[in-house]
Amino acid sequence: MDSKQLTRRRFMQASGNMVGCAWLTLSLPAISAASQEAQAARNNNAGYRVLTPAQAVAVDAVAAQIIPSDDSPGAREAGVVYFVDNVLQNEQAHIADIIKDGAQALDAQAKKLHAKVFIALANDQQIALLQSIETTPFFELLRFLTLCGMFASPSYGGNKNKVGWDLIGFKDQGYWQSPFGYYDAQVLKIKG
Repeated sequence: MDSKQLTRRRFMQASGNMVGCAWLTLSLPAISAASQEAQAARNNNAGYRVLTPAQAVAVDAVAAQIIPSDDSPGAREAGVVYFVDNVLQNEQAHIADIIKDGAQALDAQAKKLHAKVFIALANDQQIALLQSIETTPFFELLRFLTLCGMFASPSYGGNKNKVGWDLIGFKDQGYWQSPFGYYDAQVLKIKG
């Protein structure tokens, strides 16, 4: 394998640290408030509350490039766009403006270069366009929200049918069994 080739697994591993740190910067109360609405909207394929239909299509297409569908479901199947829309509803206006304005600018740039909106571009054209904007606040924020929407609890609106958890092998047990670690290893005397 070429060392420059980025596999999905290597991408997820590299993104893990970024997601862990960045998650703390989001307002958890806002995410909690959005969770029920996002879950209902995603499950019913309802309309969007913040994004226009054109913006939502662009956001969904970018998310689908960040975590594509191949032999396993990606961001589109996880309903990431609903997570993003509902987080934006409960965040500060400037956060929503970054995504909304960025989605419109992305379509405008696609039209300028290829006379088509972003979703209508060929896969390689989409990737090239995204590579040209990957250091912008729009792309960085959308990448973060895509990862959150893909791997967060389904109750937050993304990760439909737990496809993100299945992708990384996370088992939602709903309970945990001791021993948890060194601090309670002596609680249970394990016979060898």
